[in-house]
Amino acid sequence: MNDPRPSPWLHRYVVLTAWATYGLICLGGVVTSKGVGMAVPDWPSTYGQNMFFYPISGWVGGVFDEHTHRLWASTVGLMVLILALWLHGSKSLPLLRWGGGVLLLLGLLTAATVPHRMQDAIFLFSVGAVSVATGFCWPGSESAIPRLRR
Repeated sequence: MNDPRPSPWLHRYVVLTAWATYGLICLGGVVTSKGVGMAVPDWPSTYGQNMFFYPISGWVGGVFDEHTHRLWASTVGLMVLILALWLHGSKSLPLLRWGGGVLLLLGLLTAATVPHRMQDAIFLFSVGAVSVATGFCWPGSESAIPRLRR
C-alpha cells in the first residue's frame, strides 16, 4: 500500500469506472429527455419484482429506458464500491470507517423495510457515505504545516 509506484491496473479500473459513470449520466439524459423518469414507479423493486430479475418482455416503451438506467446505475455503484475497497487506506480511522458502514447499512435497511420513509433512508445513507469517504481520504492526508502533522 505504501509503494510509491502507481498501479497500472488501478489506473485502468479508475478510467473504466469514470467512463461507466459518464455512460450513466448519458442514460440519465435519455431518461430525462424522453420524460420517462417515473416509468417504473417503485424502487428498489420493479413492479413488485426483483429489479435484477425483471423479465425482458416487460421492458416496453419508457420502462426500457428507465430500467436500463437503473441496472446501469447498480453496476456503477458496485464499481465504485470495489474502487473504494481497492483504495482503502491503512491510515484511516477505524471508528469513522466502521461508523459510516453502520450508517450505510441503516440507510439500506430503512429503504428496504419502510418504503414510505425514503427521506430518512436517503439521509442515513448519505451521511454514511460521506463518513466512509472521509475515512478513506481525509485521515491519510498530511497537513502542509509541520507542527500539525501526526
